[in-house]
Amino acid sequence: MVTLKPCLYGGIVSCFIKIKGIIFALPGLGTIYNSKKKKFVLIKNSINFLLKILFKINNCFLLLQNNSDRSYFLKKKIIDKDKVKIIKGSGVNLKNFKFVKETTNPIVISFISRLIIEKGIEYFISAAEIIKKRTNLNLKFRVYGSIDPGNPNNVSKKELKKWKKDGFVEFYGYSNNINNVLKKTNIVCLPSFYGEGLPKILLEAAAAGRPVVTSNHPGCRDAIIPNVTGYLVPIKNSIKLANKLEFLASENKIRLKMGKNARLFAEKNFSTNFIAHEHMKLYIKLTKNL
Repeated sequence: MVTLKPCLYGGIVSCFIKIKGIIFALPGLGTIYNSKKKKFVLIKNSINFLLKILFKINNCFLLLQNNSDRSYFLKKKIIDKDKVKIIKGSGVNLKNFKFVKETTNPIVISFISRLIIEKGIEYFISAAEIIKKRTNLNLKFRVYGSIDPGNPNNVSKKELKKWKKDGFVEFYGYSNNINNVLKKTNIVCLPSFYGEGLPKILLEAAAAGRPVVTSNHPGCRDAIIPNVTGYLVPIKNSIKLANKLEFLASENKIRLKMGKNARLFAEKNFSTNFIAHEHMKLYIKLTKNL
C-alpha cells in the first residue's frame, strides 16, 4: 500500500480479512505532517495513534524514503526499529535519462514541480528577480508544472498571473517529457519545504547529469551529495538561493563536474533495477515472518 490514505484504509481492512503480511509505503509525509496549523496537528496525532495500532496488529514493514521520516516515527514510538526500511525513492530508468552535453547560451535554470507554495515556487521567483537585477549573465529562469487545485496550499491563479506579468521567469506549464526538459536545462532548482520523501525530479536531474540547488530539508538533502552533485540552501531564503544559483550559473567547470558526479550518483543509487531489487529483498524478508 502506497501513500498515507491507502495505508490507513488498507491497514484497517487488513485487520478484518487477516492479510498475512503488509508493506506500508509512505513516499513522504506531505502537508499534514509538515504544517503547524492546529487542524493539521490534530489530524496528524490521530493518524499516528491509528498507525501505531496498525503496525502492532499486522505482520508488516514501514517503507520510507529518507532518514528524517524514519527518525520521526521512531522518536514518536509509532513503530519498532526493526520494522522500518528505507529505500531511496521509486527509481529512474537510466536508459531514458542519458547524460547530454549542456548548451550555455543561455544558461537555463528550471523549477520543475507542482505549483504549490510548499514546493518553494515563490522563493525561486524571488531569487530570479534578485539575480536578474544584479548580473549581466545570459540566464533564463523557467517553471514547468501546473497548479494543483486539490491542494490547500495551491498557488492561486491571481499569484500566477502576477508572476507572469512581472516577467522574471518563463512559465511552460505541465510537461510529460521531463527528459527533454532536462536536456534544455543547466541547473535544476527545488527550494522545497514540503513533506518530501525523495523528490522524483531530483533523481531525474541526477540521471540526466544536471546539478541541483535545493533546500536543506528532509528528502531534498537525501537526493544529492552536498557540494558534489549540487548545493543545499536554507528553506525560505531567497538571497542564499540566489547566491548559489548565480555562482553555479557562472562557473562552467564546476557545473559540468557536478553534472557528471550526479550521473554517477544516480547510476549507483537510483536505477529502477537497483530499487526493484531492494523491494524484492524486503518482500522476501516479510514472507519469512509468515
